[in-house]
Amino acid sequence: MDFLERIRREYSHLTKSQQRLADFITSSYLDAAFLSSTELAAQLEVDPGTVTRFAQRLSYEGYPELIDDVQDLVKRELRDVWEPPAEEPTIADLFRQSIDNGRRNLEEIIICNPSERIEQIVAILEGAKRIFILTPSAVAYHQGCLLKYWLLAADFPVYEVCGDLLSMSLCLRDAREGDVFIGVGYTKYAVDVGTGLRQAQAKGSRTIGLVGTVTSPIAEACEVNLICPARSLVAMPSFLAVGGAISVLFEVLALRKGAEVEEGLQRFWDSYQALMEGRG
Repeated sequence: MDFLERIRREYSHLTKSQQRLADFITSSYLDAAFLSSTELAAQLEVDPGTVTRFAQRLSYEGYPELIDDVQDLVKRELRDVWEPPAEEPTIADLFRQSIDNGRRNLEEIIICNPSERIEQIVAILEGAKRIFILTPSAVAYHQGCLLKYWLLAADFPVYEVCGDLLSMSLCLRDAREGDVFIGVGYTKYAVDVGTGLRQAQAKGSRTIGLVGTVTSPIAEACEVNLICPARSLVAMPSFLAVGGAISVLFEVLALRKGAEVEEGLQRFWDSYQALMEGRG
C-alpha cells in the first residue's frame, strides 16, 4: 500500500496538524519528496514531533520510511515522463503524456479531499446568502467566471467575480456574516487574494479555496480548501483539475436540489433559444 492510499484511509483519524501534513504531501509530493522532517515541520509551522507521529500513524516506522515511499513515487513519475524515448516523440506521444498528467491530477482530487471536507464545502455553499469569487490572474479569473455561471445555473446567489484590487475592495467593503468568499488560484503569487480572504473572515464571512496546493496564499487564508493538483509537464500550472472540480461541484449541488434546478435550467435554455431566434 503506497503513502497516498494510507493517507486516504487514515485521514479522518488524523489531528488537525497531521491533516495539514497530509494535505501538503498529497498535493505537493514533488516538493515534499526531498524535505527533511525538520524542514517539512518548519514549512508547515508544526512541531517536528508531529511529523514523526504522522508517519507512525500511517504505519511507517518513522519519517525516513515515509519519505522513501514518497521519493519512489516521484522517481517513477519522472521516469515515465522524462525517460528518453527510443526515438523523437511524436505529437501524439506528447499529447498522450499531457493527457496522462492531467488524468493523474484529476484522480488525486479524490485522494487530497476526504469526504468530510467535500461535505463541509457543500454545506457552506448551501448556506450562503451572497457569494463572491476572488481570483489573482487571467486564467483563474476565467475559471472563476465559469464557477459563477454554473452556480447561477443552480440558483446560487453569486454576486461578483473579482480579478483586480478595485473590484475586490468594493466587494470586501460590505462583507458580512452569511457571505461566502471563494478564492480560485494555484500559484504562490495570489498574495492579494489571500489578504482579501482574511479580511472577509474577519468580518464574519465564510471562505473556501479552490487551490493547487495547501501552501498557496489562498489555501493558507481559507477556512476550507478543495485541493486540485496543478502539476504540469511545462513551466505553467495545469488548470485541468480545477476546471474538472468546478464541473463536478456544480453537478453535486444541482443533484442535491433535484427538480428545482432542472426546472431552472430548462427556463434558462428556453430564454437562450428565444434570444438566438431573435437574431433572425
